[in-house]
Amino acid sequence: MQTNIMSLRKWSLILCLCSIFVVQEGLARDVSSTALSAEILLKLVALNDSLDLAGVDTVRIAVLYDPSDNTSFRQAVIYDSILSQFPLPPFSGRPLTILRQSNRNLAALSRGKIHAIIVIPGRDNRLSGLREVCNKEHILSMTTDSTLVSQGISAGVEINAEGKPEIWFNIKSLKDESAKYSMDVLRLAKHLIFGN
Repeated sequence: MQTNIMSLRKWSLILCLCSIFVVQEGLARDVSSTALSAEILLKLVALNDSLDLAGVDTVRIAVLYDPSDNTSFRQAVIYDSILSQFPLPPFSGRPLTILRQSNRNLAALSRGKIHAIIVIPGRDNRLSGLREVCNKEHILSMTTDSTLVSQGISAGVEINAEGKPEIWFNIKSLKDESAKYSMDVLRLAKHLIFGN
């Protein structure tokens, strides 16, 4: 009986350690896919032909989150951290500033000389107000959720089930925001959407 209890304890400990390893591996995969998505979003900002880097001292990107959604906030913190620590932003030597901001304060985007916004999906994305600001201020809107691209965000990057990135563009929204991409960049897209 004593031997069975010891065996049971050993197996419980082994199972516990295995489950910790699986959870950590899953978290590492999530972080690496988020880092990949963040890197591609940065490159999409850099490849926007309407962004004149010669006239820019610092590239400013706002990470917009829904404060009523804890998952949205946590994702915004992760993206903020990854982007802020990006070793060599692809902006011809220009520094990168990341601003994490609630989607409840869209007016602040007009005052901040923001070049791009990354919309972290939440329960209340406030897309109509966001699109209005982006169109007026010529701010490139981007997201990590393809559904938001079909609802009017200009560009999106999702990591599919195989861990491969998929780029989405909303052509009408790109035009409304005065964003321009070469045909070579547009060919990289998994999906092109031509309306809102």
